[in-house]
Parts: sequence; C-alpha cells; structure tokens
Amino acid sequence: MAPGPFLRYRLSELVARQGEFCPGLHATLNSEWAGIRWGPVLAVSDVSSLVREDGTFHNSTQTLHERGVVSEMLGEISAQLDLVRSLGLRPRYLETHMVFTWIPGVTEALAGLCQSEGLIFANGPGFSLLPLDVEVTPGELAGALGRIASTHPGTRPVWVSHPAKRDEFSERFFSEPGQPSASVAESRQREFAIFSDAVDMASLARAANVQPSEYAH
Repeated sequence: MAPGPFLRYRLSELVARQGEFCPGLHATLNSEWAGIRWGPVLAVSDVSSLVREDGTFHNSTQTLHERGVVSEMLGEISAQLDLVRSLGLRPRYLETHMVFTWIPGVTEALAGLCQSEGLIFANGPGFSLLPLDVEVTPGELAGALGRIASTHPGTRPVWVSHPAKRDEFSERFFSEPGQPSASVAESRQREFAIFSDAVDMASLARAANVQPSEYAH
C-alpha cells in the first residue's frame, strides 16, 4: 500500500525474504478512515481530481467515481508501482483498495497496465472474492467455495483479509470523527491470530478439502 504510513516499516526484511511469499501492489485511491489519512504519491497538483482540499484521497469510491479522472487514477497507480519497485520490492500481482474497479474505464485501464508490467490482475475476471468472516469454520469455507464454483465457474476464489496486531496505532482506525471504535482493531487482531497459526490454517484447509495457493500459482 504505497501511500500508507508504514510502507517502509521493516522494509529491508520484506525485500530480503520476498522469495518466501508473493508480494503485490494494493493500488490505493481512497482514504476511508477519520483517525488516519493518506494521499497520493504523486504531487497533488498532478492528480487534483483524486484528492480533497486537505490533499488526502476521497473517503469513498462513490466520490472517486464522481470526481476522479481515469487518466489521473492510472497515473497515480503507475507511480505507486514505481515507488515500491524503487524500494526493492518485486510485486507479482495488483489488486485494489476498496475495489474501485466498478468505476467505468478503470478495469480496462488496470488490465492494460498489468499486461504491460507483467503483473497478475487479481481484480480481473479470473478471480472471485471469497466472502468469509474472520472466524470461519470448515463448513463455511466449503460452502462459500461451492457457491463460487456454481455462480462463477472457472474463476479462482480469493480470501481477502487484513491481519494486524492490535495496538495504539490500530485503535486510530475509526470511521467517524470524534467516535473512535475498537471494532476494526479487534477484527484485525482476530485475523492475525488465524493467519499466523500455520497448524490451524492447514487443518482448516484439510477439513474443507481445499488447497491454499498464491496468486502466482
């Protein structure tokens, strides 16, 4: 997430170990939280349709749709890709923060960018979002996979999550000014617990009769 405040946190470790995992670019054109804000990596003057008066991204994809210019969106995302590459990361896929690909013209533009840059487009037609809560049972996982197979045959299901340790910083992720809520921090702590336990994840996969995979496989 190139515009995020922790892009460089322990970056040298990620760069050194990226052969052990599949890094990707989380293309970001929205900043939805009240307690934490971010804006473009390009100069605000170059992408003025994408930002509010304070220079941060619009809160919602709807506002992005109403005000954003697709050419500026593509330019910003290209700059985000260039930035993470300049820091030593080698993204193998691209997907989108808050899934703004429903905006007319965006999917086509990003598909072209991914093709030219040799990236997997993980919000493209070959993938389907796997709708799961953070505390999932084998039955729920198998059922969700079955529904995707019947409604979107031939696509690969993607389980999206946001694992993070709960701390003072994560408590600042709330939606309304003056109304902090710990719900986001709590849910992401639960996701961290799930995905950091390799034994539990392996057991879940076996019980649901599925094989986890990277995008690149």
